[in-house]
Amino acid sequence: MIHKINIVDYGIGNLFSVRRALEVCCKKTLVVSGKTQDILSSDLLILPGVGAFGDAIKELQKKDLIHPITKHVRNGKPILGICLGMQLLATSSEEFGSHDGLNFIPGIVEHIANLSINKEILKIPYIGWAKQELFSSNNTHKFLKNFQQKEMYTIHSFQFKPAEKKNLLAFYNYAGNQITSIVGHENITGVQFHPEKSGQVGLDFLNEYIKNIDCI
Repeated sequence: MIHKINIVDYGIGNLFSVRRALEVCCKKTLVVSGKTQDILSSDLLILPGVGAFGDAIKELQKKDLIHPITKHVRNGKPILGICLGMQLLATSSEEFGSHDGLNFIPGIVEHIANLSINKEILKIPYIGWAKQELFSSNNTHKFLKNFQQKEMYTIHSFQFKPAEKKNLLAFYNYAGNQITSIVGHENITGVQFHPEKSGQVGLDFLNEYIKNIDCI
């Protein structure tokens, strides 16, 4: 059962908005902490993030947070990465050089293609309300049951490309390009969009995720 949720504070993240969203949609014990003991005692970790991949990894390393986060995941407890927090779940990133990630879900973070399928130049970063398309064959997660075609606020220049298709749960279409929106494997989930900035639909997503996390 999920009782204690910890939003991991490592100096790079939209902590206030995420906290407010969780306070609205659930009644669990909620902490914001970058302390090892708080991470290890949590039932669910939320890993937010904004900015550059390399900077985020350096902050996690500097604050000695990679080991407790990894231990939490290896113990089978759930983690939800949001935006940059989702990308950190990958094996590596090509953003401003080559950087190792947490490698919780094998894959690489690479730049979004700036051309449409008709070779028209696209605006990058993508900023807007992205309509979610679910891979029905990959979606055994109950929290995604009513999520098809929902529009979520999204802003990013790089996307997580999982090594295995089964870990790609949802995408959005940008001028013919399929852009990764949700990845998942067992107790690990990542979302590229910002549920905390997506109004009632975002709150509903968080609520459904937390209610059904034990079913993953």
